[in-house]
Amino acid sequence: GLDHQNSLDGMRAVAALTVLAFHVAGVTGITLQDTLGGRIGSRADVAVPVFFGLSGLLLYRPWARATLAGGRGPSSPAYLWRRALRILPAYWILVVVALIAYSPEHIDSPVTWLQWLTLTQIYDLDPWWHLPGPSGLAHMWSLSTEVAFYLVLPFLAMALGAYARYGKGRESVSVRGRRLLLALGALSLISPLFNAWLIQTQQHFGMYLWLPRVLWWFTAGMVIAVLGEWARQEEGAVRTFCRTLAYSPGTTWLIALAAYAVACTGAAASAVVNWRVPLWQNEARITLFMIVAACVIAPAAFQTANESYVSSLLGNAVMRFLGRISYGIFLWQFVVINIYYDVADRDRVTFDFLPILIVCTIGTIALATVTYYVIEKPAMRLRNLVRERRSTPPAARYARRTRCARDSAAGHPMARGAN
Repeated sequence: GLDHQNSLDGMRAVAALTVLAFHVAGVTGITLQDTLGGRIGSRADVAVPVFFGLSGLLLYRPWARATLAGGRGPSSPAYLWRRALRILPAYWILVVVALIAYSPEHIDSPVTWLQWLTLTQIYDLDPWWHLPGPSGLAHMWSLSTEVAFYLVLPFLAMALGAYARYGKGRESVSVRGRRLLLALGALSLISPLFNAWLIQTQQHFGMYLWLPRVLWWFTAGMVIAVLGEWARQEEGAVRTFCRTLAYSPGTTWLIALAAYAVACTGAAASAVVNWRVPLWQNEARITLFMIVAACVIAPAAFQTANESYVSSLLGNAVMRFLGRISYGIFLWQFVVINIYYDVADRDRVTFDFLPILIVCTIGTIALATVTYYVIEKPAMRLRNLVRERRSTPPAARYARRTRCARDSAAGHPMARGAN
Protein backbone atom coordinates (compact mmCIF):
# COMPACT_ATOMS: atom_id res chain seq x y z
CA GLY A 1 0.00 0.00 0.00
CA LEU A 2 0.87 3.65 -0.33
CA ASP A 3 1.74 6.10 2.42
CA HIS A 4 0.12 8.86 0.39
CA GLN A 5 -2.82 8.36 -1.95
CA ASN A 6 -3.15 11.18 -4.46
CA SER A 7 -6.82 10.35 -4.89
CA LEU A 8 -7.53 11.34 -1.28
CA ASP A 9 -6.29 14.85 -2.08
CA GLY A 10 -8.80 15.08 -4.88
CA MET A 11 -11.55 13.70 -2.68
CA ARG A 12 -10.89 16.45 -0.16
CA ALA A 13 -11.24 18.99 -2.99
CA VAL A 14 -14.54 17.48 -4.13
CA ALA A 15 -15.85 17.59 -0.54
CA ALA A 16 -14.86 21.26 -0.12
CA LEU A 17 -16.49 22.28 -3.41
CA THR A 18 -19.62 20.28 -2.55
CA VAL A 19 -19.91 22.19 0.74
CA LEU A 20 -19.62 25.41 -1.25
CA ALA A 21 -22.40 24.24 -3.59
CA PHE A 22 -24.56 23.39 -0.57
CA HIS A 23 -24.14 26.87 0.87
CA VAL A 24 -24.83 28.60 -2.45
CA ALA A 25 -27.93 26.44 -2.83
CA GLY A 26 -29.06 27.56 0.61
CA VAL A 27 -28.42 31.25 0.00
CA THR A 28 -30.21 31.23 -3.37
CA GLY A 29 -33.19 29.39 -1.91
CA ILE A 30 -32.81 26.15 -3.86
CA THR A 31 -32.79 24.05 -0.70
CA LEU A 32 -36.15 25.51 0.32
CA GLN A 33 -37.89 24.08 -2.72
CA ASP A 34 -39.72 20.76 -2.54
CA THR A 35 -38.30 19.66 -5.88
CA LEU A 36 -35.72 17.12 -6.97
CA GLY A 37 -33.09 19.84 -7.16
CA GLY A 38 -34.11 21.16 -3.76
CA ARG A 39 -33.86 17.72 -2.18
CA ILE A 40 -30.47 17.02 -3.74
CA GLY A 41 -29.18 20.45 -2.71
CA SER A 42 -30.45 20.20 0.85
CA ARG A 43 -28.52 16.94 1.34
CA ALA A 44 -25.30 18.19 -0.28
CA ASP A 45 -23.91 18.65 3.21
CA VAL A 46 -23.13 14.92 2.92
CA ALA A 47 -19.66 16.30 2.13
CA VAL A 48 -19.23 17.04 5.85
CA PRO A 49 -19.17 13.35 6.88
CA VAL A 50 -16.77 12.75 3.98
CA PHE A 51 -14.46 15.36 5.54
CA PHE A 52 -14.85 13.75 8.95
CA GLY A 53 -14.24 10.28 7.54
CA LEU A 54 -11.04 11.47 5.84
CA SER A 55 -9.88 12.94 9.16
CA GLY A 56 -10.56 9.65 10.94
CA LEU A 57 -8.66 7.74 8.28
CA LEU A 58 -5.61 9.95 7.86
CA LEU A 59 -5.10 10.98 11.47
CA TYR A 60 -5.69 7.58 13.07
CA ARG A 61 -3.74 5.60 10.46
CA PRO A 62 -0.30 6.08 12.11
CA TRP A 63 -1.72 4.80 15.41
CA ALA A 64 -3.43 1.88 13.66
CA ARG A 65 -0.17 0.99 11.90
CA ALA A 66 1.80 1.11 15.13
CA THR A 67 -0.77 -0.92 17.08
CA LEU A 68 -0.94 -3.67 14.47
CA ALA A 69 2.86 -3.77 14.17
CA GLY A 70 3.31 -3.85 17.94
CA GLY A 71 5.03 -0.47 18.12
CA ARG A 72 4.29 2.94 19.58
CA GLY A 73 2.13 5.52 17.89
CA PRO A 74 2.94 9.14 17.05
CA SER A 75 4.04 11.62 19.68
CA SER A 76 0.94 13.40 20.95
CA PRO A 77 2.69 16.80 21.39
CA ALA A 78 4.05 16.66 17.83
CA TYR A 79 0.67 15.58 16.47
CA LEU A 80 -1.19 18.38 18.27
CA TRP A 81 1.41 20.97 17.27
CA ARG A 82 1.05 20.05 13.60
CA ARG A 83 -2.73 20.10 13.81
CA ALA A 84 -2.61 23.55 15.37
CA LEU A 85 -0.27 24.85 12.64
CA ARG A 86 -2.49 23.40 9.96
CA ILE A 87 -5.76 24.76 11.33
CA LEU A 88 -5.33 27.89 13.40
CA PRO A 89 -3.35 30.57 11.48
CA ALA A 90 -5.70 30.81 8.50
CA TYR A 91 -8.75 30.32 10.70
CA TRP A 92 -7.73 33.17 12.99
CA ILE A 93 -7.45 35.48 9.98
CA LEU A 94 -10.96 34.48 8.93
CA VAL A 95 -12.35 35.17 12.42
CA VAL A 96 -10.82 38.64 12.49
CA VAL A 97 -12.14 39.48 9.01
CA ALA A 98 -15.63 38.06 9.58
CA LEU A 99 -16.25 39.56 13.02
CA ILE A 100 -15.01 43.02 12.05
CA ALA A 101 -16.83 43.03 8.69
CA TYR A 102 -20.15 41.42 9.64
CA SER A 103 -20.51 41.68 13.44
CA PRO A 104 -18.79 44.96 14.39
CA GLU A 105 -21.18 45.54 17.30
CA HIS A 106 -19.69 42.53 19.12
CA ILE A 107 -15.96 43.02 18.57
CA ASP A 108 -15.55 44.70 21.96
CA SER A 109 -16.54 41.45 23.72
CA PRO A 110 -13.53 39.45 25.04
CA VAL A 111 -15.76 36.40 25.48
CA THR A 112 -16.73 36.48 21.80
CA TRP A 113 -13.10 36.61 20.71
CA LEU A 114 -12.12 33.87 23.15
CA GLN A 115 -14.89 31.54 21.99
CA TRP A 116 -14.23 31.98 18.30
CA LEU A 117 -10.43 32.00 18.44
CA THR A 118 -10.43 28.77 20.49
CA LEU A 119 -13.19 27.12 18.42
CA THR A 120 -15.33 26.60 21.52
CA GLN A 121 -18.28 28.66 20.28
CA ILE A 122 -20.51 25.62 19.72
CA TYR A 123 -20.59 24.98 23.48
CA ASP A 124 -22.30 28.31 24.16
CA LEU A 125 -25.98 27.39 24.31
CA ASP A 126 -27.13 31.00 24.70
CA PRO A 127 -25.10 32.92 22.09
CA TRP A 128 -25.80 36.33 20.62
CA TRP A 129 -25.60 34.93 17.10
CA HIS A 130 -28.22 32.86 15.31
CA LEU A 131 -27.08 29.25 15.35
CA PRO A 132 -24.94 27.79 14.00
CA GLY A 133 -22.98 31.05 13.75
CA PRO A 134 -22.87 34.70 12.63
CA SER A 135 -22.36 35.85 9.07
CA GLY A 136 -19.16 34.53 7.55
CA LEU A 137 -18.63 31.98 10.33
CA ALA A 138 -21.80 29.87 10.38
CA HIS A 139 -20.07 26.86 8.81
CA MET A 140 -17.29 26.87 11.41
CA TRP A 141 -19.31 24.56 13.65
CA SER A 142 -17.88 21.62 11.70
CA LEU A 143 -14.32 22.83 12.28
CA SER A 144 -15.07 23.04 16.02
CA THR A 145 -16.29 19.45 15.89
CA GLU A 146 -13.15 18.45 13.97
CA VAL A 147 -10.94 20.07 16.60
CA ALA A 148 -12.80 18.21 19.34
CA PHE A 149 -11.93 14.99 17.52
CA TYR A 150 -8.30 16.08 17.17
CA LEU A 151 -8.06 16.57 20.92
CA VAL A 152 -9.64 13.26 21.94
CA LEU A 153 -7.93 11.14 19.26
CA PRO A 154 -4.66 10.53 21.18
CA PHE A 155 -6.65 9.27 24.18
CA LEU A 156 -8.88 7.12 21.97
CA ALA A 157 -5.86 5.70 20.18
CA MET A 158 -4.12 4.92 23.46
CA ALA A 159 -7.21 3.11 24.80
CA LEU A 160 -7.74 1.22 21.55
CA GLY A 161 -4.09 0.20 21.45
CA ALA A 162 -4.13 -0.99 25.05
CA TYR A 163 -7.19 -3.14 24.39
CA ALA A 164 -5.74 -4.58 21.18
CA ARG A 165 -2.47 -5.56 22.89
CA TYR A 166 -4.07 -7.01 26.01
CA GLY A 167 -4.31 -10.68 26.90
CA LYS A 168 -4.02 -13.90 24.94
CA GLY A 169 -3.00 -13.76 21.30
CA ARG A 170 -1.82 -10.17 21.45
CA GLU A 171 1.26 -10.98 19.34
CA SER A 172 -0.97 -11.78 16.35
CA VAL A 173 -1.78 -9.05 13.82
CA SER A 174 -5.16 -10.71 13.22
CA VAL A 175 -6.06 -10.67 16.90
CA ARG A 176 -5.08 -7.03 17.30
CA GLY A 177 -6.95 -6.12 14.12
CA ARG A 178 -10.15 -7.85 15.21
CA ARG A 179 -9.98 -6.19 18.62
CA LEU A 180 -9.54 -2.77 17.05
CA LEU A 181 -12.55 -3.30 14.79
CA LEU A 182 -14.64 -4.58 17.70
CA ALA A 183 -13.71 -1.60 19.86
CA LEU A 184 -14.40 0.88 17.06
CA GLY A 185 -17.78 -0.74 16.48
CA ALA A 186 -18.63 -0.26 20.14
CA LEU A 187 -17.33 3.33 20.03
CA SER A 188 -19.54 4.07 17.03
CA LEU A 189 -22.67 3.27 19.02
CA ILE A 190 -22.17 6.53 20.90
CA SER A 191 -23.54 8.43 17.90
CA PRO A 192 -27.03 6.90 17.58
CA LEU A 193 -27.41 6.73 21.37
CA PHE A 194 -26.44 10.38 21.86
CA ASN A 195 -28.65 11.40 18.95
CA ALA A 196 -31.60 9.49 20.41
CA TRP A 197 -31.08 11.18 23.78
CA LEU A 198 -31.00 14.62 22.12
CA ILE A 199 -34.23 14.02 20.23
CA GLN A 200 -36.20 12.25 22.91
CA THR A 201 -35.33 14.76 25.63
CA GLN A 202 -35.57 17.77 23.26
CA GLN A 203 -32.17 19.17 24.09
CA HIS A 204 -30.86 22.51 22.81
CA PHE A 205 -30.14 22.69 19.08
CA GLY A 206 -26.53 23.65 19.78
CA MET A 207 -25.85 20.18 21.16
CA TYR A 208 -26.59 18.70 17.73
CA LEU A 209 -23.24 20.16 16.68
CA TRP A 210 -21.20 18.33 19.30
CA LEU A 211 -18.77 15.52 18.55
CA PRO A 212 -20.70 12.56 20.10
CA ARG A 213 -23.59 12.94 17.65
CA VAL A 214 -21.35 12.56 14.58
CA LEU A 215 -18.60 10.41 16.06
CA TRP A 216 -19.27 7.46 13.82
CA TRP A 217 -18.57 9.57 10.76
CA PHE A 218 -15.03 9.74 12.16
CA THR A 219 -14.93 6.10 13.26
CA ALA A 220 -15.90 5.04 9.72
CA GLY A 221 -12.58 6.47 8.58
CA MET A 222 -10.79 4.87 11.52
CA VAL A 223 -12.17 1.46 10.54
CA ILE A 224 -10.88 1.99 6.99
CA ALA A 225 -7.47 2.87 8.45
CA VAL A 226 -7.39 -0.38 10.46
CA LEU A 227 -8.40 -2.49 7.47
CA GLY A 228 -5.83 -0.82 5.24
CA GLU A 229 -2.98 -1.28 7.71
CA TRP A 230 -4.06 -4.84 8.47
CA ALA A 231 -3.96 -5.62 4.74
CA ARG A 232 -0.55 -4.01 4.48
CA GLN A 233 0.93 -6.15 7.24
CA GLU A 234 -0.69 -9.55 6.71
CA GLU A 235 -1.92 -11.65 3.83
CA GLY A 236 -5.36 -13.18 4.00
CA ALA A 237 -9.03 -12.32 3.71
CA VAL A 238 -8.61 -8.69 4.79
CA ARG A 239 -6.04 -8.01 2.08
CA THR A 240 -8.30 -9.66 -0.49
CA PHE A 241 -11.23 -7.56 0.69
CA CYS A 242 -9.25 -4.31 0.46
CA ARG A 243 -7.91 -5.20 -2.98
CA THR A 244 -11.42 -6.01 -4.17
CA LEU A 245 -12.70 -2.57 -3.11
CA ALA A 246 -9.65 -0.87 -4.59
CA TYR A 247 -10.14 -2.56 -7.96
CA SER A 248 -13.93 -2.12 -8.12
CA PRO A 249 -14.68 1.41 -6.90
CA GLY A 250 -17.78 1.57 -9.07
CA THR A 251 -19.54 -0.92 -6.81
CA THR A 252 -18.94 0.98 -3.58
CA TRP A 253 -19.65 4.34 -5.22
CA LEU A 254 -22.93 2.92 -6.49
CA ILE A 255 -23.80 1.91 -2.92
CA ALA A 256 -22.92 5.45 -1.81
CA LEU A 257 -25.16 6.89 -4.53
CA ALA A 258 -28.02 4.62 -3.47
CA ALA A 259 -27.65 5.69 0.18
CA TYR A 260 -27.58 9.34 -0.89
CA ALA A 261 -30.71 8.84 -3.02
CA VAL A 262 -32.53 7.39 0.00
CA ALA A 263 -31.35 10.35 2.09
CA CYS A 264 -32.88 12.70 -0.48
CA THR A 265 -36.33 11.23 0.16
CA GLY A 266 -38.45 11.79 3.23
CA ALA A 267 -36.59 8.93 4.91
CA ALA A 268 -33.93 11.29 6.28
CA ALA A 269 -34.11 14.71 7.90
CA SER A 270 -32.76 17.71 6.02
CA ALA A 271 -30.30 20.16 7.50
CA VAL A 272 -32.48 23.09 6.44
CA VAL A 273 -35.74 22.05 8.10
CA ASN A 274 -36.85 22.08 11.72
CA TRP A 275 -34.59 19.81 13.74
CA ARG A 276 -37.58 18.67 15.78
CA VAL A 277 -38.34 15.88 13.35
CA PRO A 278 -38.99 12.24 14.30
CA LEU A 279 -36.15 10.28 15.82
CA TRP A 280 -36.09 7.73 13.01
CA GLN A 281 -35.46 10.45 10.42
CA ASN A 282 -32.54 11.85 12.41
CA GLU A 283 -31.08 8.38 12.91
CA ALA A 284 -31.55 7.64 9.21
CA ARG A 285 -29.72 10.83 8.30
CA ILE A 286 -26.56 10.19 10.28
CA THR A 287 -26.57 6.49 9.30
CA LEU A 288 -27.04 7.07 5.57
CA PHE A 289 -24.43 9.82 5.55
CA MET A 290 -21.99 7.48 7.31
CA ILE A 291 -22.58 4.84 4.62
CA VAL A 292 -21.99 7.42 1.88
CA ALA A 293 -18.74 8.61 3.48
CA ALA A 294 -17.37 5.10 4.04
CA CYS A 295 -18.24 3.88 0.53
CA VAL A 296 -16.80 6.98 -1.13
CA ILE A 297 -13.53 6.92 0.82
CA ALA A 298 -12.70 3.20 0.99
CA PRO A 299 -11.81 2.51 -2.68
CA ALA A 300 -9.39 5.45 -2.78
CA ALA A 301 -7.90 4.59 0.62
CA PHE A 302 -7.13 1.03 -0.46
CA GLN A 303 -5.32 1.95 -3.68
CA THR A 304 -1.94 0.25 -3.97
CA ALA A 305 -0.61 2.53 -6.72
CA ASN A 306 -1.05 6.11 -7.86
CA GLU A 307 -1.45 4.97 -11.48
CA SER A 308 -4.99 3.55 -11.17
CA TYR A 309 -7.92 5.18 -12.95
CA VAL A 310 -9.22 6.28 -9.53
CA SER A 311 -5.97 8.20 -9.07
CA SER A 312 -6.26 9.56 -12.60
CA LEU A 313 -9.73 10.83 -11.80
CA LEU A 314 -9.16 12.19 -8.30
CA GLY A 315 -5.39 12.39 -8.05
CA ASN A 316 -4.39 14.31 -11.17
CA ALA A 317 -2.43 17.54 -10.89
CA VAL A 318 -5.48 19.79 -10.87
CA MET A 319 -7.30 17.78 -8.20
CA ARG A 320 -4.17 17.54 -6.05
CA PHE A 321 -3.78 21.31 -6.19
CA LEU A 322 -7.43 21.86 -5.26
CA GLY A 323 -6.94 19.36 -2.44
CA ARG A 324 -4.00 21.35 -1.10
CA ILE A 325 -6.04 24.56 -1.01
CA SER A 326 -9.28 22.83 0.06
CA TYR A 327 -9.02 24.14 3.62
CA GLY A 328 -9.03 27.68 2.28
CA ILE A 329 -11.98 26.84 0.03
CA PHE A 330 -13.85 25.69 3.10
CA LEU A 331 -12.84 28.72 5.20
CA TRP A 332 -13.50 31.57 2.82
CA GLN A 333 -16.61 30.51 0.91
CA PHE A 334 -19.12 32.52 2.95
CA VAL A 335 -16.94 35.62 2.82
CA VAL A 336 -16.81 35.34 -0.98
CA ILE A 337 -20.58 34.75 -1.16
CA ASN A 338 -21.17 37.86 0.96
CA ILE A 339 -18.78 39.92 -1.17
CA TYR A 340 -20.60 38.83 -4.32
CA TYR A 341 -23.99 39.90 -3.00
CA ASP A 342 -22.61 43.18 -1.62
CA VAL A 343 -20.97 44.07 -4.94
CA ALA A 344 -23.88 42.88 -7.09
CA ASP A 345 -26.42 44.50 -4.70
CA ARG A 346 -28.90 41.68 -5.25
CA ASP A 347 -31.51 39.87 -3.23
CA ARG A 348 -30.32 36.51 -1.98
CA VAL A 349 -33.25 34.21 -2.65
CA THR A 350 -33.24 34.44 -6.45
CA PHE A 351 -33.01 30.71 -7.33
CA ASP A 352 -30.31 31.39 -9.95
CA PHE A 353 -28.01 28.79 -8.47
CA LEU A 354 -25.59 27.95 -11.29
CA PRO A 355 -24.32 31.45 -12.29
CA ILE A 356 -23.76 32.41 -8.65
CA LEU A 357 -22.04 29.08 -7.95
CA ILE A 358 -19.61 29.63 -10.83
CA VAL A 359 -18.71 33.17 -9.73
CA CYS A 360 -18.33 32.20 -6.06
CA THR A 361 -16.28 29.10 -6.92
CA ILE A 362 -13.80 31.13 -8.93
CA GLY A 363 -13.54 33.77 -6.21
CA THR A 364 -13.18 31.22 -3.42
CA ILE A 365 -10.46 29.26 -5.24
CA ALA A 366 -8.56 32.50 -5.91
CA LEU A 367 -8.72 33.60 -2.26
CA ALA A 368 -7.89 30.10 -1.02
CA THR A 369 -4.82 30.01 -3.26
CA VAL A 370 -3.55 33.27 -1.80
CA THR A 371 -4.06 32.22 1.81
CA TYR A 372 -2.46 28.82 1.15
CA TYR A 373 0.80 30.34 -0.10
CA VAL A 374 0.81 33.36 2.22
CA ILE A 375 -0.46 31.80 5.49
CA GLU A 376 -0.89 28.02 5.47
CA LYS A 377 2.29 26.88 3.73
CA PRO A 378 4.66 29.17 5.69
CA ALA A 379 3.03 28.07 8.95
CA MET A 380 3.63 24.41 8.15
CA ARG A 381 7.36 25.07 7.84
CA LEU A 382 7.36 25.25 11.63
CA ARG A 383 6.00 21.72 11.99
CA ASN A 384 9.35 20.21 13.01
CA LEU A 385 9.84 22.55 15.95
CA VAL A 386 8.19 19.78 17.97
CA ARG A 387 9.91 16.56 16.95
CA GLU A 388 8.11 13.33 16.16
CA ARG A 389 9.45 10.29 17.95
CA ARG A 390 10.44 7.27 15.96
CA SER A 391 8.14 4.30 16.27
CA THR A 392 10.04 1.01 16.41
CA PRO A 393 8.12 -2.26 16.71
CA PRO A 394 9.17 -4.51 19.61
CA ALA A 395 10.51 -7.17 17.25
CA ALA A 396 12.81 -4.66 15.56
CA ARG A 397 14.00 -3.31 18.92
CA TYR A 398 14.76 -6.85 20.10
CA ALA A 399 16.66 -7.63 16.89
CA ARG A 400 18.66 -4.43 17.23
CA ARG A 401 19.57 -5.16 20.85
CA THR A 402 20.58 -8.71 19.92
CA ARG A 403 22.71 -7.49 17.03
CA CYS A 404 24.42 -4.88 19.24
CA ALA A 405 25.12 -7.45 21.93
CA ARG A 406 26.60 -9.81 19.34
CA ASP A 407 28.76 -7.04 17.87
CA SER A 408 29.90 -6.05 21.34
CA ALA A 409 30.96 -9.59 22.13
CA ALA A 410 32.88 -9.68 18.84
CA GLY A 411 34.60 -6.36 19.58
CA HIS A 412 32.83 -4.42 16.80
CA PRO A 413 34.12 -0.80 16.86
CA MET A 414 30.61 0.64 16.39
CA ALA A 415 28.99 -1.45 19.11
CA ARG A 416 29.37 1.22 21.78
CA GLY A 417 27.68 3.86 19.64
CA ALA A 418 24.91 1.49 18.61
CA ASN A 419 24.18 0.54 22.18
